[in-house]
Amino acid sequence: MSAPTIPRRVADVDDGRNNNFDLIRIIAAACVLVSHSFPIAIGSGAGEPLAQWTGYSLGFISVGVFFAISGYLITRSFDRRNDVRIFLLSRCLRIFPGLLFVLLATVIILGMVVTEFSWTAFLSDSRSLAYVPRNLSLYALQYDLPGVFEENPFGPAINGSLWTLRHEVTCYLGVMFCGMLGFFRQRILFAFGLILYAIFYIVSLILGDEGGLLFFLSQLRLLSLFFVFGVAIYVFRNELHLDVRILTGLLVSAFLSFGTIFYELLFATFVSYATIYVSYWAVDYFKFYRRVGDYSYGLYIYAFPLQQLITWLVPGISPFHLTLFALPAALTCAIFSWHLIERPSLSLVRQWGS
Repeated sequence: MSAPTIPRRVADVDDGRNNNFDLIRIIAAACVLVSHSFPIAIGSGAGEPLAQWTGYSLGFISVGVFFAISGYLITRSFDRRNDVRIFLLSRCLRIFPGLLFVLLATVIILGMVVTEFSWTAFLSDSRSLAYVPRNLSLYALQYDLPGVFEENPFGPAINGSLWTLRHEVTCYLGVMFCGMLGFFRQRILFAFGLILYAIFYIVSLILGDEGGLLFFLSQLRLLSLFFVFGVAIYVFRNELHLDVRILTGLLVSAFLSFGTIFYELLFATFVSYATIYVSYWAVDYFKFYRRVGDYSYGLYIYAFPLQQLITWLVPGISPFHLTLFALPAALTCAIFSWHLIERPSLSLVRQWGS
């Protein structure tokens, strides 16, 4: 009889790029596109089957996967370098160059082609002038442009995916401040940080999501939960094992808690652990993708505008056909974005950070 397989610690497999993170992120970005095809093609009230079974849409779960990976990798990045300047520079160059280009393309190309206004009226409209700076701010988002997609089933929102970026940046800032205070190297401090987060979580649950600030905090609570679990997995990497029995136990716990106040917490725990588990599972079989590039961010920020455009061009299109047309179009934009904008921008970290 062969010896039983010993579960690996997270620390044992955390060795640079020998992982599936890029592959999981591109799959998650594609799943967000699939999920959005339903409300974009049919209307904002349209749900997809997974939401009926789990209480969460495929898109939301996929964004949770993004946040779990970010929590793990961003904490690892800060902990290893412990340099605030490099951390901020890396995060800014990862988000803003690609975002700036898609926002400019949205106004100058998509907006001017689709708008019902004259070009002069469109470009001089205050909404057109404010679209790029407001969305670059991340916290004062503007979803519409004058005369664009006003008759689409989902409405005039051009890029409904941008709302998650402000919460991701908020989590980045949280990692930075916690790292500066030594939370990731002193367990007592990290435990104190978890207590503070638990207080925020409970207060947000009690206050609900009615109103501008409360709605923002409610969204932050939902997404940061995945992020914080990713952070915790990194911090406890020397103690935590990647074990299918743990994975199964978390899945069963989430299933049994469905419909209770604990479901949100246990579901996020399962998704976060499963994400890191799969990220280090069968890595040799998927190493081909590590030579391709990280197209997930580009796919994420280009998909929604292209889906709205296709719906405008083909009225009555089904969610299936919308996905069929939008996925290759968005992936093409993502490939160009990575090779022409995102990767060159990230290379500046080494130059400016030296």
